[in-house]
Amino acid sequence: MKSFLSCVSAILLTTSIGFSASLSAAANTSNEGIFTAESGDERVQVIELFSSEGCHSCPPADKWLSQYTTHPKLWEQYVPLAFHVDYWDFIGWKDRFAKQRFSRRQYQYERKGQTRQVYTPQFVVNGAEWNGWFYHRTQDGVTLPEIADNPGNLSLRIEGEKVSASFDNKGERDHTYLLHVALLASDISSHITRGENKSKTLEHDFVVLNHKSYRAINKSLDYQGRLPKVPSISEEAGKLAWAAWIERNGVPIQATGGWINSP
Repeated sequence: MKSFLSCVSAILLTTSIGFSASLSAAANTSNEGIFTAESGDERVQVIELFSSEGCHSCPPADKWLSQYTTHPKLWEQYVPLAFHVDYWDFIGWKDRFAKQRFSRRQYQYERKGQTRQVYTPQFVVNGAEWNGWFYHRTQDGVTLPEIADNPGNLSLRIEGEKVSASFDNKGERDHTYLLHVALLASDISSHITRGENKSKTLEHDFVVLNHKSYRAINKSLDYQGRLPKVPSISEEAGKLAWAAWIERNGVPIQATGGWINSP
């Protein structure tokens, strides 16, 4: 854990900025604490789980998402995200990972017609409601929506407190693109003392601790900005990861990411 947190500290304390792409569909943290990731042209699927520690139905969904920690195509073909919502906090347990803006994200999907209703656990895959988990609760039996698409390459660089990225959308300039960058915590747990999950210790992976969105600074779809704030709760995680995804008209179309403490 000490070397892991040292790596995070190095990333946050480095101050210079530049650009250096890593291998396609891979992530890298250099000795200088510079994190890079690149998607490649083929679509990387964005798997969003809206969950809550106050929901008795959510732990099995959290466990299913956790299987991706050992998936051979993690980051290369799949970027999992667990958004904890706050609207169940009133029933006895306040979820320490929950944020109101994560709830708003889920409600926005419903308002735009991308989901039929709001509930937990709810999976949204590539911006569309996906109910496959309810019928196939092991990876071997799961069939995610098939995607045969090459939206373009997303490159991410994090150095110090700054983030820079570029998206090659192959010349399609007639859309509005938004970049999202999130800090994810894995191998992190909570002991629940009240509410529907009372007396349980819940294990989590890919929990979104914080995230921020960025608009392009030019027509070439380059992005620059400050990192999302890193909360102190991140020190409890066995692993941290950066994830980034590009949305077009509110729909995730490309993503990348990787473990911060990857060798």
